[in-house]
Amino acid sequence: MYKSFSLRITRVAFALALMVLPLAVCAANTPARDGATVVDSGSTDWSGYKMDVWSDGNADLTLQDRGRAMHGPLKTFTIAASLAHRFFADLKAKRDGLRIADEFCGTYAGNTTTAYVQWHGWRSPDLSCAPAPNSVLILALINDVNAILSASGVDRSRRQRPTLAPPHVETSP
Repeated sequence: MYKSFSLRITRVAFALALMVLPLAVCAANTPARDGATVVDSGSTDWSGYKMDVWSDGNADLTLQDRGRAMHGPLKTFTIAASLAHRFFADLKAKRDGLRIADEFCGTYAGNTTTAYVQWHGWRSPDLSCAPAPNSVLILALINDVNAILSASGVDRSRRQRPTLAPPHVETSP
């Protein structure tokens, strides 16, 4: 009887192992989902935003004012897998690359906006600056962010300022 019971336990354990093994292999081969946040402060004329982008191509964007208060609904969208892959590869290349002269920030007069990518505790140089002409890593990152922003379909055009009604003037008859 002990042999019979031991044989049954062995068969059940073997059957369970056969069922769990494919799941374990699939889980081991699934890449972890990576994510980065793009923040643009905006300016007095243009809406800022906070955009979260994930390596699986999902993203969301919220328009923000300069005080980081949201002013608009959360916009969820997807980007092409090739763009997501390129964005994260460019982030890694810029973060791991040598810090050379491409950190130059040639701000233009009146440029009061800042934009950067936050990724694994690393913050990119300001993407709203005029980079040095030979800074291919930062230019690639700027192009990626612009392509992702374009894919969002969100209009960041001039902010609507409230129009004040003309003062009420009563005229006498």
